[in-house]
Amino acid sequence: MKSILITGVDTGIGRALFDSSFNDSRIIGIARDKHVVELRNNQHIIVADLSKINKIDQINLENYIDNKDEIVFVNNASIIDPIMVNGNINTSSVVDIFNINCLAPVLLTQKILKISKGIKTTIFNMSSGAAVRPIRGWSLYCSTKAANRMYFETVLAEYPTLNLIQYDPGVVNTGMQSRIREISPDHFPDGRLFHDFHAKGQLRSIKEVVSEIESLLLS
Repeated sequence: MKSILITGVDTGIGRALFDSSFNDSRIIGIARDKHVVELRNNQHIIVADLSKINKIDQINLENYIDNKDEIVFVNNASIIDPIMVNGNINTSSVVDIFNINCLAPVLLTQKILKISKGIKTTIFNMSSGAAVRPIRGWSLYCSTKAANRMYFETVLAEYPTLNLIQYDPGVVNTGMQSRIREISPDHFPDGRLFHDFHAKGQLRSIKEVVSEIESLLLS
């Protein structure tokens, strides 16, 4: 049996993945809200605000993952705010985005590695084109995604038997995209590109992306 841990199952791609029919798998979702979904027998919810490091420390994965299971960690949770040019960003928003996008995956990976010795383990990192190119207004999102990507590459160098999948879903029609289109050009100078994606019908559907992820995880 596989134990599949998915972060950020409140909305969007994470929610859709959590609802997927992974046969013969135990699905563990990390969410801010316990009542985000109705649970099937093979589903479990861990309630934790990943912007609060002490909440991550309290997560005991041994309560959910059998040490004989194949382990899959889907690092999906991330935030994009603040969308703002530098010089206008406040301290608390810097802390939140680094905690959720960088520190939470690092701390959860430590927990997984401690219980996965001798067990087939896959880390599926939801990456982004923002990890490899600068986008004005997204300095924190770009830098956290880049750090996140390099962190997992380094984990792979240390644990070469690990299976690492760095996955960029492209531009997907989620609530995050709606949020992006609301931002003033003063704060998000490169925002026009995303308006054009939407206007030209070039956004990928969540269903399409989730189907692709399922194929990668089950192959």
